[in-house]
Amino acid sequence: MKKILSWLTKDFPGRDIIIPLLFFGLAAYLNKYELYIAFIFATFMVCILIFLLVIRIRERLQTQPFFIGRKTEIHRIIRGILTGHSSVIIGSPQSGKSSILHYLHSESTKQNYGSDVKKRVFVFFDHLRLNSECTQAYFWEKVLLDLKDNPILSEYYEKCRDNHFEKSALKELFGKIADNDQQLVLLIDRYEQLLKYPALKNTEFFGTLREFGSDINVPLILVVTMNCALENFHENTKTFNKCGSDFLNFMEQNQVFLGALSDEEIENFLNQNHQRFSSEDKQFIKQYAGGHPELLRVATEVVMDAPKPHLDKELQQALLDRTISLLEKTLLALAPNVCKAFMAIINRSNNLTSFKRELRELEKRGLLMQDNNEKWQVRPQILVEFCRDKTVPEICDRKIV
Repeated sequence: MKKILSWLTKDFPGRDIIIPLLFFGLAAYLNKYELYIAFIFATFMVCILIFLLVIRIRERLQTQPFFIGRKTEIHRIIRGILTGHSSVIIGSPQSGKSSILHYLHSESTKQNYGSDVKKRVFVFFDHLRLNSECTQAYFWEKVLLDLKDNPILSEYYEKCRDNHFEKSALKELFGKIADNDQQLVLLIDRYEQLLKYPALKNTEFFGTLREFGSDINVPLILVVTMNCALENFHENTKTFNKCGSDFLNFMEQNQVFLGALSDEEIENFLNQNHQRFSSEDKQFIKQYAGGHPELLRVATEVVMDAPKPHLDKELQQALLDRTISLLEKTLLALAPNVCKAFMAIINRSNNLTSFKRELRELEKRGLLMQDNNEKWQVRPQILVEFCRDKTVPEICDRKIV
């Protein structure tokens, strides 16, 4: 009992008072000493225990992995942060990009940043926090809001805000952050979505982020996620950046692709489930999910929910029905030429010489793999079912998301 209470009240303010009180209440209750007082203490003890248990459960949940696998990718990103390098995480929808940002931002992860963790201020930013009328000043105000309560930097934050977060004011603020021996790590989810905001779609905004993120003298590290590849992002900025350098060129050496999970990671995930899968069920899950984390999760649910015995055709249709939106988004995220390369594999075309770069991108995304004969195969077979009887224009001649 004492060990349980010690675990529950670990790092909890007043634990030296709470534990004796709890034992006093328990002793009073067991000895029926002053029944009224014992009842109050017993009730108090139960409430405190429930409260502490909820706290500990929440902490345990927060420290659990937010995703399946991805250790190699996470270690690479953390090394980048420790050495002052920005990174871009690229992957298909629901492949774990946002989960990695949440993991990097969580309190339980901070031990990975070494003894100087307090020097780094982590800010998680989702474009959904912006309204349609968002301005550059509004963006920076949201990003830098945590500095408002910093006793050393609050004065400079207010000054920067009074100057509408103009570039010169931002430089002065970042200078003070550097003087304070601190560093801002800005985690931006779905970076390409910032192009949807008219006031941000210009060289001043993206150029400032590039300048600050690539300057070793500016204490700013960017870790951003995107559905599209860097080339596609650069292509989409040419309408207002016809002659300038690519805005994310300083991240080209730090691209982290989230592809298919390894066979070991898939097996570990399947073994975590309480239900034991037959070899046939495992084969179905691996074949049709293809190592995509979300497809893997849904495929296991489909198998577990299916009545026994079941046919693969029934499982295919159930999986297709439950993932059709994800499959659409996965293909929408591909650039037109990459999508055409994918459809060339679907249609078993032998003319693939013009798609070498596109095929490699699809492989990095975990959508294609080469068999023992070096022939390209679609990895998540459920995509084959999704594309069945559909034409190339139906799949590829749509807007990238």
